[in-house]
This record gives sequence, structure tokens and C-alpha cells, in this order.
Amino acid sequence: MSLKSEKNQNVKKKQINTPAVVKSKDSKSSSGLQDSQHALPKKDWSKVCALSGNNRREFLSSLFHSEQYSDKQIADLMADQYYLQKIDFSAFELDPKIVQKIPKRICEKYTLIPVMEVEDTIIVAFSDPGDIQAKDDVSLITNAKIQMVVAEYNDVKKMINQYHASESGGKMKNLFSVIESSDMEGLQEDSNLVNKNIQNDPTVQSVDYIIKEGVRLDCSDIHIEVYEKKCRVRFRVDGHLSEAINPPISLATSIASRIKVMSQLDISEKRLPQDGRLKIKVDGEVINFRVSTVPVVSGEKIVLRILDTSALDTDITSLGMNKNQLELFQKYLKVNQGLILLTGPTGSGKTTTIYSGLQVLNTPDKNLSTAEDPVEYKLHGINQVQVNSKIGLTFASVLRSFLRQDPDIILVGEIRDLETANIAYRAAATGHLVLSTLHTNDAPSTVTRLIDIGLPSYTVAENTSIVVAQRLLRTLCSRCKVPHKLNINVLKDLGFSEEEAKKSRNEVMKGMGCQYCNHTGYKGRIAVFEVLEVTPELKTGIFNGLSPRELKMLAIEKNNLQTLRKSAIEHMFNGVTSIDEVMHGTLGDDQ
Repeated sequence: MSLKSEKNQNVKKKQINTPAVVKSKDSKSSSGLQDSQHALPKKDWSKVCALSGNNRREFLSSLFHSEQYSDKQIADLMADQYYLQKIDFSAFELDPKIVQKIPKRICEKYTLIPVMEVEDTIIVAFSDPGDIQAKDDVSLITNAKIQMVVAEYNDVKKMINQYHASESGGKMKNLFSVIESSDMEGLQEDSNLVNKNIQNDPTVQSVDYIIKEGVRLDCSDIHIEVYEKKCRVRFRVDGHLSEAINPPISLATSIASRIKVMSQLDISEKRLPQDGRLKIKVDGEVINFRVSTVPVVSGEKIVLRILDTSALDTDITSLGMNKNQLELFQKYLKVNQGLILLTGPTGSGKTTTIYSGLQVLNTPDKNLSTAEDPVEYKLHGINQVQVNSKIGLTFASVLRSFLRQDPDIILVGEIRDLETANIAYRAAATGHLVLSTLHTNDAPSTVTRLIDIGLPSYTVAENTSIVVAQRLLRTLCSRCKVPHKLNINVLKDLGFSEEEAKKSRNEVMKGMGCQYCNHTGYKGRIAVFEVLEVTPELKTGIFNGLSPRELKMLAIEKNNLQTLRKSAIEHMFNGVTSIDEVMHGTLGDDQ
């Protein structure tokens, strides 16, 4: 590990060199004590200083989770006030042996982690170096001198999860090895096993580890699959699916049964698909899952979708639309009638977009009703109906009922057939604002898709307000992205002229991969949009039966339509995503 020393004139005692990269404050003038929206106000800092023990930790935890101040602001302030160095975990690798010197429960209690050892001194990264009890406890446990450095709160949490999870992962592999080498005959048929909530039960431990590991990796879906001689678990992280764990095949059936019991599904039914819900606490946070089981040749496949409740709090201005796209979307949300359509493949973020729009519309003077399949999130103030086609409660039947309920705004989860489309457009034509989704490749294709299922072209043209197409692209890791020089031919393939390609080839970034992003180069995702306003020129084009490509060219010429690819390229030149994500995420969009 390369080390950098940094002298602090305000500290008289000798300091040991700490890991690079180190960020320090220049003077007290940058301490962040001024009352401003970008710094920690004096009253909050005074309260931090006045508290100790659990009260101090609880108050600081509330600040860390309030989103009023960023982790960086608080960490910079801590480093300045206590004359300590601030470290960046992306700049070096932690030694797992050093990490294990402090138990996980202590690391989690005080939000700290050891980073290196020099002679008889352990350098420990604290999120709160002012917690005297934390330093005393760590010194007592390790029987060593402790030198403190400062790190951002969420960075320390991630490191704790990453390095201590690897320890539990090793234990899980050992457990799997023991199970595979032992006589497991009859275990698969013992359904009573999954009803015992015993910590050392192999099934309970396996399910617990699979779920916690998925949550730790911020995955959106957990796939548990069984084959003739193999069981595997895959995680979908930032839209990409990868194999993670291979439990013994002898545990496959009991793992499935355990999850079905937790989800209140029928444990004896293995011939038909089932859907359920699961709510459990992981590391102190309540996580909601949607569970789906499907019978396969060798058993049952289970998919757990993690329902991210942060989608409910997404502000419409932070969706990722540019200024013009956002103005169009907001404009038609304020209109009292018409139809707003969102389109894109499964997992493209349509739910987040449509719910952010509903949050804007959800006011006491509006009657909002939704027909969804499934209802993923419960929204206060909105009448939500779960569609159930098995009992005849279809989108069409729910919509008919809504029209007798004095609605102002209606959400139809998806337009799947002509009957649903007819009722939705009838509602849009009679003074209601209707929102719905379809599965099409881009915005212009949505129009022709509706006509193909049987709607008259004049109905589509007159009552469609806007069509919003979207995709999700992975965003580059902020810790390891670096400038990247592109091949001119790649830019030319994206539609750039040779002169534009030469000028722009040095303006992009790529991710190198680091601990923070699990060495993928990407962390998180961002939506790209194509917002098609059905203007008079577009209505005429629809009447005349123009193809999707012709409608798109007309919208680009007359309305300056920003396509999915152009939106993605804009994010690429802003250093948000990579050329690979642009090519992959907008495949088929050559505009």
C-alpha cells in the first residue's frame, strides 16, 4: 500500500502516515460553521459537541440520514474541527486481516473500520472522531494504540458490509461444504424444516445470507434457480445479471419452501406459479420484496424483486429529463384531460416516472384512482385497485367502475388490449386525465402500436397528449472514472460528422473499477428520455398513416424531438455514462 504523509501544523504530536488519497481542510474558515444551506449550522454543530454516548450517535445518525447535509460536508467539518486527515477508500485496498481486528458489531455500533496497522498502532477510519467512548472501546478490544482518520459515513458503512460480508460469505461456503459432504437424504421433503426459525438451521442461514447479500449489493432482483445437478443464485445489479452463489442442490427445495412460507404462499403447491410479498428487516432497515415462483423441470425458480421505496420520494425534477423534456411533462400533467403514455421495456424505470407524476397530481381537490397489476407501492391519498383477471377484475372492468366513481385522474397500469384502450381513450376524451404504459421501442412506435390493436387513427391523434419513452443506463462510478479517448469511427457510428468526431473524441469518461463499485466501473443508473408531444403536425401525420420512422423524422424536423440516443449522448458528454452504455441502451435508435 502506498502511503502519503501530511503534516498538520495545528497538531503537535507525531502522526503516522495514513493512506492516500487524503483530503484536508486549509483553515478554520472552511469549517462549515456558517449558517447556510451548504454547511452545518452552528446550532447543529453546538448540539453535536454538547452530546456524548448514544445520544450523540443518535443525533449524528439523524443528520446523516436527513439529506439536509451531505456526507462530504459533515466529514470535511469533522476533519477540520479535530485536525485529522480525511481518507478516500477508492484510493487503496483494505487488508481483510486488519479489518477483522475489530468485530463487526463494534464497527457497526460506532460506524468505524480499521484501515491499516503500523507497528503497535492501528489506523481507524471514524465517521465521528469526537466519540470518545468509541476510541476507548476500540483501544481496549485491540490492545493497541489507535490513530484516527475521518471518512464519510456511507463509505464506512459500505466498507463494513463489504469486508465483513466476505467473512460471512466464507462461513456460508464452509456451511455449504459440510452440507454437501453429509447425508442430506430426506431433507428436501421435510417441510417442517422451514417452519423452524433456528439460527443454525442450514436452510434459514442460506436464505438469510442470500437476501442480505442481495441487499448489500443494491441489487434489484434475486434469482434462485434449480437445475438437475446445480442450484445457483444470481443478482441483478444496475440492470446486469451475474452469478453470485451456488447453494448445494440438496438445499434447493427447502430454500424454496422457506421463502414460500415467509411470503405466505402455499408450500404444497409446486405445479403452478405463485406470487406473494415479503417484508423483512435487513441491517435495521425494513425491506419489501415481491416474490414470484414458477415451476421448472427440476423444481421451482424463485425471483425476489426488491421494491425500492425511494421511488415514492423521487422528485419529478430529478428523474433525469433535460429542461425541455421536463417542461413538456409538467405542462401536460397540469392539463385536465388527455392521455399521457409512458413506454419502455420492463425495468426501464416507468414506475418511478409515473409515480413521481402522481405525487405532483395527488392533491386534496383531485380524485385519483389507479388500476395496477401488481400494486407495488401503497400511496396515501390515491385509490389503488389490484387487477385480478382470475376473478374477472381486469383493467377494462376496473376502468368502467372508475368512470362511475367521479374521477379526475386515472392511472391504467398497462394498455394490453383493444377493450382497455377504448375505455382509456373514452375517459381521456370526456374530461379526464389518463396515464398509462405500453411496451414499445420508442415514442413514435407507441402511436402505430395503438392503431395496430384496433384504435382509430383519429382517436389516437386527438386524445394523446404526449408519449414518454425511457431507458435506464448505468452511471459511471464517481470514484474511479477517468478521461477516455474514443475512436473516431465509434462517434461516426453514432451519427457524428468527421469534424464533430475529432472535436469530441476526448470529452468522454470511462470507469476503471474500484472497491466502491465492486470493480465494475459503474455505480447506479440514470434514465434517458424521449418526450414526443402530439402537435398539430404530428396529428396530421398520424391521420395520413405515417410509419414510426416517418413520424420520428417529422417530430425531429418540426418539434426538435430529442431522441433516446441524443439524450444518452448528452449524458455521455456530461461524464455521467459511458459510450458502451449509450450503444447498448439505445440499440436500434439511430437518430
